[in-house]
Formats: sequence, structure tokens, C-alpha cells
Amino acid sequence: MTIAAGEFPDVSRETSERLASYAALLRKWNPAINLVSRATLDELETRHVADSAQLFDLAPAE
Repeated sequence: MTIAAGEFPDVSRETSERLASYAALLRKWNPAINLVSRATLDELETRHVADSAQLFDLAPAE
């Protein structure tokens, strides 16, 4: 599942666009430098991005 810019739920439009750009770059470079398992690349937004976002609530306040 690929989520386009502006389609990440529960974040601002700017954050959604940044996440979509990050996902596109990861998909582009993953074959060259193996950032995530090729088997999980189709689940990038749900398995990697959304999973990592869970840590936001644990980050110290600035």
C-alpha cells in the first residue's frame, strides 16, 4: 500500500507531505542500500512509518 502526499491520517498536511517524500526516497534507495526488508516494502507506511510514529508520545518535550 502506497500512501500519497496528503493522505497520512492524523497529521498535518505538511507532515503528510514530508512522510510521503521520505517513503518515496526510501523506496528509491532501498534496492541499493537495503534500508528495510524487501519483503516489507509494500507495507512501508503501515509497518515502518506508523510503527515508528508510536514513539512520538514517548519523546521528551522540548
